[in-house]
Amino acid sequence: MRGVVSPGKYIAAVIPAMEEFLLFKVKSVVKAGDGIIRYGSIPGATTIAANTIYPSVTKTWTLSANNVQGLQNLGGNKSDYIFYVSKDKPDRIFEYEMHVTPEVLQHVIYYPEIQVQSSFQNTSFSPIDDMGTFGSPIRVLQLPNCKTAFQTYNPLNVGVRTNVVLDYVQYEVKPVTTMEEAKEAVNSGAVVPKVLPIYVSSDFFEREVVNRVYNGATFPNDLLQSVFFREEYEPDSMILNLFGKTDGTNTTGNFLLESDVFDGEMVALFIPKGYKLKIWNVEVDGEPCTVAINVLTGDPTSPTVTTIKTVTLASPGTVSKEYVARPLVIDCANVYATNNIVALQLAWTQVTAGESTVSLEAELVRGW
Repeated sequence: MRGVVSPGKYIAAVIPAMEEFLLFKVKSVVKAGDGIIRYGSIPGATTIAANTIYPSVTKTWTLSANNVQGLQNLGGNKSDYIFYVSKDKPDRIFEYEMHVTPEVLQHVIYYPEIQVQSSFQNTSFSPIDDMGTFGSPIRVLQLPNCKTAFQTYNPLNVGVRTNVVLDYVQYEVKPVTTMEEAKEAVNSGAVVPKVLPIYVSSDFFEREVVNRVYNGATFPNDLLQSVFFREEYEPDSMILNLFGKTDGTNTTGNFLLESDVFDGEMVALFIPKGYKLKIWNVEVDGEPCTVAINVLTGDPTSPTVTTIKTVTLASPGTVSKEYVARPLVIDCANVYATNNIVALQLAWTQVTAGESTVSLEAELVRGW
């Protein structure tokens, strides 16, 4: 995991809503094996044919130890949350980086688990909203006596198979309790700030963590002004391999598209708002066939259809078109009406009906 703090240095757990920070001196860094927890699917999803399918609805969940082989009996500290530390262990904190696939899923974080930490101008958000969400990976510094929860939304018009992998580190620390020591640590240049996802005030966190665990030993954020830190923007993206085939009886039609991350088939793939679909390669195989790459826009009940490219297989065999230097781009960054769509659809035309297949390699990218 990136950004692990070495023994002898300090972690400043910055609490934005309080404009204060807790300070810890790292005594040792502990991992079990390589520090990777192969968690599996998001809890509570439906199991179909040994693959877990996450429906296109919101779901609130926590990192329950019951999902992990070897951790089923972890709940001795009144919680089955993997990274729960009781209030009588102020010298132990965890940091983990959570990778959730597919990357297109949208998340909001609850820290502690009763308080959603996504707000703007006193308005809280859910993961279906156009702002206030996180993509993967999500990094969390977990302090004692509280738990973290997540709410997740699948913006695609098809179910997806999910997988969660955790990269964690356990710190054994000595909490800093005096202003003198805090100033000395900051002036030494050995302080590494890590921002807690607490942007909305939480009475529970202040009472149960700051006061009960650490006896209110916080320091003003102004003390960290000489410490330079930033978070870099990294666009979320996921690779999509789409497949479809003609029905063998009709000379025209729309491909029913499948993918290794989707559950079932779809006649069109809705591009989530704020994303771009970049098409890198299209391959047509089998009988002669022309494939039209169509973009659907507007009202989903009667969309406007625009063909942006055609790929023709003139004789039996295979034809492949690569768009490496300049991919075909379908942009859903500017969808203003709530119910409007931008979607990908593949259509076929044949002189004589026959069996042909199409495969498409694309990348779904969030960002600008």
